[in-house]
Amino acid sequence: MSKYAPYEPNIKSQGWAFDVEYRRARASDAPGIARVKTERDGGVFETNQRVVKNELEELEKHEDSALFVALMENQIVGYARLVYFDSKLSQTKHLSPDGWYFLGLIIDEKHRRMGIGTHLSEHRLEWLKNKGAKEVFSFVNTKNKASLDLHEVLEFEIVEEGPGFLNVDFDDSTGFLFKKTL
Repeated sequence: MSKYAPYEPNIKSQGWAFDVEYRRARASDAPGIARVKTERDGGVFETNQRVVKNELEELEKHEDSALFVALMENQIVGYARLVYFDSKLSQTKHLSPDGWYFLGLIIDEKHRRMGIGTHLSEHRLEWLKNKGAKEVFSFVNTKNKASLDLHEVLEFEIVEEGPGFLNVDFDDSTGFLFKKTL
């Protein structure tokens, strides 16, 4: 099973999803996020739910990270993270610039190709602008064609290519570090 969304640029979109709510996640979202995570990554639902619940509880204590969800008919169909990295506070395996990072955009398989990932990313960008951020970074494995296309649509620019960024290694490839000025 590939950890990346299938790259299908010639498949027609399923149409835009209009009845989608985008917001910051809360503790009560743990079961829905865990369901999407378990369907994508496998594992035991209860374990994933416990991990997600702990993450959400930690996020409520900090303003330097956030998890956002996309909901259709009150069901979570996707989620995405934002994290602020400060090299003075955290050590990483790979030298990476300080700043906000997009991390982990995951859309439920049944709800892909409906613009939800794009809108969830735009919601994160708007949240960052409201916080006064001037830029955001992201990194993508060069084999993740769907994410590369999304970064192009969102007008991110490639800053560099490398074997990894922050604490993420691209074991089977290299990745791009992207930057978007807000």
